[in-house]
Amino acid sequence: MKKRYLLLTILPIFGLVGCNNNEELSLVESNIQTLSNGFKMEGNITQTRIEGSVDYNGNFIAGSGEPETNTYKTNFVFQGGDEIGYQKTSTSLLEGVELTMEDYLYYCDDEGYAYEKQLNYQNQVENVYPLSFGRKVPFYANGFYNPFLILDESDFTQDTTNTARYYLDLGKASIIANNLLYSLNSGFYGRVENSYFIASQGNFTIFTITMSPRVYAEFDNASYTTKYYQIDNTVTFTISEPGSAKVSTLNPVEAKNNTELQSALNTIQDNFTLTVTETDETKIQKFYFDGSTIYNHTYREGESAEPNPETDYYLAQKADTENGRLVSYVYNDETTSWEEGTTTEFPDAYQDYYYYSDYLPIIGGVSADLFTYDREHDLYVSDAIALSALTDCFIVNTPPYRNSNASNSSTVSIRLNSNNQIDYVLFSYGYIDELTGTVNVGEITLTYEDIGTTENPAL
Repeated sequence: MKKRYLLLTILPIFGLVGCNNNEELSLVESNIQTLSNGFKMEGNITQTRIEGSVDYNGNFIAGSGEPETNTYKTNFVFQGGDEIGYQKTSTSLLEGVELTMEDYLYYCDDEGYAYEKQLNYQNQVENVYPLSFGRKVPFYANGFYNPFLILDESDFTQDTTNTARYYLDLGKASIIANNLLYSLNSGFYGRVENSYFIASQGNFTIFTITMSPRVYAEFDNASYTTKYYQIDNTVTFTISEPGSAKVSTLNPVEAKNNTELQSALNTIQDNFTLTVTETDETKIQKFYFDGSTIYNHTYREGESAEPNPETDYYLAQKADTENGRLVSYVYNDETTSWEEGTTTEFPDAYQDYYYYSDYLPIIGGVSADLFTYDREHDLYVSDAIALSALTDCFIVNTPPYRNSNASNSSTVSIRLNSNNQIDYVLFSYGYIDELTGTVNVGEITLTYEDIGTTENPAL
């Protein structure tokens, strides 16, 4: 999320919105008052880009080629009242497929900070605060505010020929456009060239923005030349639900009576052996959780799954301390004993930093209601609404064992065996790595053994 401070100088005017209820309101005043309490705005954005050149005076000269056209659909909901909310969804049509570009939903707390509502692994709705540079993100300074909170009647000019059209002050229109649409790759920043509202039966129902043409330079690595483009942007929004619009609500998933699954989940607490196998990975990881220490045995296909002191290590509380944080212990051939020492996988950066509970996968507390039984494949499959909460469960996902494939999984599935115990948990993933641009597709299989009876092989 980008941190923006553009509105800090205009926030004091929020308190000026309002009027004398004893006086008859003008159409503009009435709309400002109503829409300040919430509304829905649905728009179609058109971006046109054409290549050209720049003369000695910096003026753009369009080339003869056909312009490129990008289209977006962007919808907003501004919720007022006791719980202020902001929702934004943007999609773009690419090669016949509609792709979601943005999907945001934020609320404003009493101190002016933005927060999200998320479903946790216990099927409970909780408030989560996004952070930027270790600090909470201000709601109004990030463009999440209702734009009518910064408008007053003097910002509008009625068209003399079309009395239903009300032109918006270009300075205010530029602030609104920059904050509403800056995050789209559509060039919506800079100055607004034209903006107005259309009123119907006393209500603003149409809002349009035309941005001033923007010229930018792009270096072409192939030809070692600089190419120049001009971008034109227009958007038309329809306004509905004045004064009453509500953002989407998030509720716990309804109970599904998955009693067998819930029982199997609750069986696994803080003592078990976890084996992690991943598609296209020859490395297999085996973790022994005995309740206070963690033994790590990593091996490859064809090698023994049994513990090997020559290559293994375990994590335990540092000797002669009571802080509970873990350090690694390795086997010393000369003394034939396990001693405190670093490994390639567990270097100094992680020593005496994390607790046993930090590495312990969350399994027993997971709600079975977050899964739906797929009878055809005999699997309990995660509900989409709960996915973000579940990808941090079942697997060791604390550094240095952090697994980006698990975190980007599209489904989490569970199969029970004939004894109604967990046979395996399956993470399925398919995503594009934003850093490398590579496509990662595969599965992670998790199995749990010796539940309640696991011992550390080194102790």
